[in-house]
Amino acid sequence: MLVLQPGPALLSSIHQRKGRTGYYIRVATPKSLRKKLGNSIRRKVGNTHREALANRSKVETEIQRQIGKELNQLSLVEEVQEIYKENTLSELPSSEKEQLKNIYQVDFDKEGNPITPEEVALWEELDGKTTYH
Repeated sequence: MLVLQPGPALLSSIHQRKGRTGYYIRVATPKSLRKKLGNSIRRKVGNTHREALANRSKVETEIQRQIGKELNQLSLVEEVQEIYKENTLSELPSSEKEQLKNIYQVDFDKEGNPITPEEVALWEELDGKTTYH
């Protein structure tokens, strides 16, 4: 009997590489980017298997963001996070947060619902309310 899991296909794996210490994650590259990036992207995720499992989602998200950047498919939150690579958006100084909120203002329809959910997601991320991951 074949059992399928709901949701996206698993596109990454954790493994050890010959001649190297630690554990690495391998994420499949979309066909359209394989000439540029190769068949997969590999990054070290930890020295132990436990550490690798703990770091997997963070490193996989960074790789997926890199792929999205190459495909020009980043969300507004991801685009702004690319600018501020070292900090999470909620850790930015309040003056920079205000500048971002002025640039990306949320518009509402007649019923009071936001028209652009990406801008709402950015505001929530700036306020420390993570909207994804």
